[in-house]
Amino acid sequence: MQRQMHRQMPPPERRMTWEDRQRLREQVQKGNITRDEARQQYREENARRNLDPNWQQRREQLQRDVHEANRNWQR
Repeated sequence: MQRQMHRQMPPPERRMTWEDRQRLREQVQKGNITRDEARQQYREENARRNLDPNWQQRREQLQRDVHEANRNWQR
């Protein structure tokens, strides 16, 4: 019997962006930081985001602004 483990995804405001995860992966692969240091950076970033109640709204507004700028640029 194969053991299956399922983890719940954290809520969106606690997730790292793809770019942030990729940056940490690259730093670990290059040997610039250890996996433990990368985990610590991730935890610190989460703590900082959780302290800022407007972080998610600012992020969503920035995404909308970028989408609008891209639409206008393509015209």
